[in-house]
Amino acid sequence: MFTVLAAAAVLALGVRAAVGREGFLPAAVNGILGLAALLAVNLSSQFTGVHLGFNVFNGVVAGILGIPGVVLLVLVQWVLT
Repeated sequence: MFTVLAAAAVLALGVRAAVGREGFLPAAVNGILGLAALLAVNLSSQFTGVHLGFNVFNGVVAGILGIPGVVLLVLVQWVLT
């Protein structure tokens, strides 16, 4: 499972590096990568014990901020529990 997550992270970083910095496409890629990271956190919850629900707030944070937004959500949950 760790190998799959590591490969997905490398792929996500590669896609993000290949896309430019301005325009609609980078924002769309950032949102998709953020939602994929939210899904990865939920899929790995049985191993890590960290579960983020799929709700409007988490979706907006992951969609706008991308992967750093998901990391922020995980840290907020860690601090609050």
